[in-house]
Amino acid sequence: MGIIIERQPFESEDVLFLRKLKKKEAQVDFLAEPTLENLSFGTGTLFVHEEFLGFYSEETQTGFKIDYRRVVLHAIALDSASQRKVIYVQLDTKFDSASINNESESAIEEPQDPYDSFSEFRFLLTDPYAAEALYSAISHCQFLHPDFLGSGSESDSEDAYQDAEEDNEVLEEAVSSSDQAIIESNIAHLERALERGMAETNGSVQETEALTNGSKVNGCEPESESI
Repeated sequence: MGIIIERQPFESEDVLFLRKLKKKEAQVDFLAEPTLENLSFGTGTLFVHEEFLGFYSEETQTGFKIDYRRVVLHAIALDSASQRKVIYVQLDTKFDSASINNESESAIEEPQDPYDSFSEFRFLLTDPYAAEALYSAISHCQFLHPDFLGSGSESDSEDAYQDAEEDNEVLEEAVSSSDQAIIESNIAHLERALERGMAETNGSVQETEALTNGSKVNGCEPESESI
């Protein structure tokens, strides 16, 4: 899925839908760059769902869903004209005005050069205090949909996952070897410390015995003090 045009409300009271719906905000105005000549969304509701970033307008009965893997960046901005807080979203592709009337297809034009085209979406908020929560929700959901190689093939993604698993195995082995070396070093250090401690203790005992025996031989045993 890239960007899917919706002609019917996709909000649901289904438990699974509500569980994955992280945030929604009503009274949001939508602006797109480049502008779509044949389509107007008007004012609607922004949906931050775990599976998609969506927008739907009851007044125009039109909306869309965005795949998070298409999102290059998102940010909080300020609209200079209206002075309203904006959720800014940049995508790695653009709306295809020629295909938006076909609801069964993705309204996406795949550029031959992935860096040759992009879209900018601006969601103008009525409530300025909602911006931080929306931004955090989008960040959370985007994290759930990593795109390791951009628009690479499925096989490329599988290779990326396999490489990541192999790297983790190598790292675990290295950490395990390192931990074992540290443990062995600590044990050796402890054994040396115990040997030194025992040697010092034995030396002190022998010195004390020698002094005591010497005092007895010379008749110089300590006398008890008389009171």
